[in-house]
Amino acid sequence: MRRAARVLGDECSLLLLSELAAGPRRFGALLLTAAGNTRLLSDRLRRLTRAGVLDRQPVAGPPPGVAYRLTPMGMDLLPALEALRAFGQRWLPDGCDPLQPPASAATPPASSTAETVESDRTSSRSAARRR
Repeated sequence: MRRAARVLGDECSLLLLSELAAGPRRFGALLLTAAGNTRLLSDRLRRLTRAGVLDRQPVAGPPPGVAYRLTPMGMDLLPALEALRAFGQRWLPDGCDPLQPPASAATPPASSTAETVESDRTSSRSAARRR
């Protein structure tokens, strides 16, 4: 698990693999996946290529260049990517921040908290008097 996480363990790499599952893409087409950060994209493409997950193929059209595609190793990751996508759809609704607790676990408003604390104090005093 640790070795796989070292290769794939960031959001940009997973999004790149998901994008490349649809077929080969040029650098410019993948740029949005890296939020327009050319340095980040170059780093991730180089790392995934070195790891054997992607390969570069020459593209003849104007302008000539390269396209990136999944290797057989990269294709083996597609079921895992699909499982991550399904998890996100089931457990992380659009617009939620996965690093924040869900709204149902939020702290109650200050007024109800104060009322609860006061109620607990009153109950404690009453119980002490009864003893």
